[in-house]
Amino acid sequence: MANALWFPQANVRVEFHSVWTPESATSQFNVKGPIDLSQAQMTALYEYGNNWAANLLVYFGGRTIAGIRGYSTNAITDRNKTYVDTSTNSKQDYAKMARTLAHEIGHFICPTGGGHDGKATDLMFATNKSGGTQIRRARVRQVIR
Repeated sequence: MANALWFPQANVRVEFHSVWTPESATSQFNVKGPIDLSQAQMTALYEYGNNWAANLLVYFGGRTIAGIRGYSTNAITDRNKTYVDTSTNSKQDYAKMARTLAHEIGHFICPTGGGHDGKATDLMFATNKSGGTQIRRARVRQVIR
């Protein structure tokens, strides 16, 4: 679904590279507390699973993400790592999870304007409750290619 949102609107294609098993690195993600992608957590994610050929590493797990500026969230991106909290998706709403991932990819590929857009119809709106999918021209211009 990330391709279905990004490619027709911004000519950005997301390619799946690989999946690693816990046996390929360390079998435990050894951090305490909510996910905030602090340096210690970034290191722990790297040790848990990494792929040198990937530009963006996406981790799915059931750990709560720390609130950011008063928001609760189900995903977070910092530099080349994204963590998606699957525990907030108890009904297996894969479309919502895919929109969330597409939104987080937006933070990664638009680092200079990687914040949130102002309209509820935007993919990069701060909350995704409305299911916005639009990528406006100003956002497209910020994409690093």
